[in-house]
Amino acid sequence: MKLLHDCNRINRILYKEYIKELLEFLKSTGGINDIENYIKLLQSEYAKYIGTNHAFITNSGTSALQLSLLVLGVGKGDNVIIPDMTSKATALAVLSTGANPVLADIKKSDLTIDEKDVEKKIDKKTKAIVPVHLFCQSCEMDTLMEMAEKYNLYIVEDACQGHGGTYKKKMLGSFGELNAFSFNYYKSISTFGGSGGIITFNNASYYEKLETLSKSDSINPIELLRANFRRFEHISLFDAITVRIKLKHANLIKKSLDSIKKIYENELNEVNQINIFKDVYGTTSMRTIYAILAAKKDLLKNFLLRNSVMAEDFYIPISMLDMLEKSIVSNTKLKVSNEAYSFGLQLPMFPLMKKEEVYYITDLIKKFYSVSRLKSLKKPW
Repeated sequence: MKLLHDCNRINRILYKEYIKELLEFLKSTGGINDIENYIKLLQSEYAKYIGTNHAFITNSGTSALQLSLLVLGVGKGDNVIIPDMTSKATALAVLSTGANPVLADIKKSDLTIDEKDVEKKIDKKTKAIVPVHLFCQSCEMDTLMEMAEKYNLYIVEDACQGHGGTYKKKMLGSFGELNAFSFNYYKSISTFGGSGGIITFNNASYYEKLETLSKSDSINPIELLRANFRRFEHISLFDAITVRIKLKHANLIKKSLDSIKKIYENELNEVNQINIFKDVYGTTSMRTIYAILAAKKDLLKNFLLRNSVMAEDFYIPISMLDMLEKSIVSNTKLKVSNEAYSFGLQLPMFPLMKKEEVYYITDLIKKFYSVSRLKSLKKPW
């Protein structure tokens, strides 16, 4: 058994629906305007799924985040608070606007941004907070929204991993002024080609601004190159079709991922050398990564690899990235995110993963820690 992140398994199940939809479109299309109309249909359906009034398609989640910040006027001289534990794309999106990323630590309870540390980092230059729903685990949105109102700041959710997650029965990506999602391979709602993103929002005036910016050549090309951005062109027709079909099957995808999550939780909860992260009360997640903290992480990772299971490290904290050392603002030690990276592993998890595949992984982990010299190890936290 070889276990990677099989993002194409669901595509192999749904491909007949993709092809049927594509053929029906081709039979009725009148040209490029019909493709634009199809994209707008997807935008409308995704906005309805999230619970916002509007949505705007982009070519990636990173572009979605950058455009969201630009629409709000974030730029040179501004500070934007982001968590230290996130993809480097979050920081690069901020930097590409000319603003400064200010790093806040994360919480041990769920690996999301620490609201108390956020408030410590707010100053007169702060313009926005970007909560990242890491591994589809919801940030504490009530506290962050109250903080934004208190200090007159924008909230822009980085919901790139947040498809289908909820906070107090509201969908992630429906709280901020604008909110960014990604459709890449590893997301629960993804395109066939792995590209694409979408912005959700309620204020109708943002749509025209997003259209103008997405077609603009005025953005500094050096900053675009630095952030590894393409132009903000839309996703392909076929990718739009795959997202629309997956939205129709969102409940199936969630049911599949929930069953996988439950097995991981039940099987690993009593392993003394591992920390797991259950959904915090009042939240739900539709994860495509099962995150753990593990004693002797590197040894476990290599053991899993030798047994054909690909487990990956957590994101390298932004504060540890040499390429961004001179660009970030961090005036305190970010202890929790650094510890999380030291012990963190991402276990395979994807829609339609078989139960026996999950049990294979959990049995391997138990076997690893059954060795006498590892039995006495304690959980990292």
